Amino acid sequence: MLGFGFAQDLDTLPTLRSDSDTTAILPEGEPFFQYRYDLDQLKSEIDSLKQVLKVYEKRKTIPEIDPRLLELIQRPELQHRIILNNGTVIMGEIISRTDQELIVRTQLGKLVIDAKHVVKVEEDAVLTAKIEWIGEPSINAYPTKEIIRGRVKNNGQTRADFARVVAHLWTSTTEEVGLDSAFIDGKEFKYESGVISDTMLEPGQSATIQITIKVPDQKLVSYRTYDILWTETK
Repeated sequence: MLGFGFAQDLDTLPTLRSDSDTTAILPEGEPFFQYRYDLDQLKSEIDSLKQVLKVYEKRKTIPEIDPRLLELIQRPELQHRIILNNGTVIMGEIISRTDQELIVRTQLGKLVIDAKHVVKVEEDAVLTAKIEWIGEPSINAYPTKEIIRGRVKNNGQTRADFARVVAHLWTSTTEEVGLDSAFIDGKEFKYESGVISDTMLEPGQSATIQITIKVPDQKLVSYRTYDILWTETK
């Protein structure tokens, strides 16, 4: 019985290959599937991603900024009027609020206010200029330059001075291939300093803008972004 069972098990084993049989052996160093195209495609995508990361890392670098200018940039668009039970009114921006206290950023610094003393909190919109495109700008593309034309409008509540538009041209991998700016063709205005400029926009007014940007090759341009800048000057 034992001998018969052993013979039956041997019948189920696979046939052994002879040492002299090399017909189906894969040549040494050769892959068992074709992957050269896939590797080339993957390498191209990795190179493209590296370019994107380089631009991203470059943009993360923040230049040194005058603390006084930074304070102006961080000024909140919404101001809070906090009325206390003793009649005191505090103007600032609420940056943290709980049932126990309010932390308020004011021109004098941060204040911590006990919530039990707060009677009312109101919000006031800060009056400011706001320049926006009217529709989409038109683009005339040439082999080594672009001419961008459009119209902008001050949709804010105050005058915008020295208004200009900065145009950026980008490749499909977010590499900048063109950059230039131009002031708007606005209303002439004389400032207290004696300077006369025609780059001002009153609230509700609109103006034209034209920007000419040089590019090494128009075929590189994939998309465009714009920064609209202005100041508020006396």
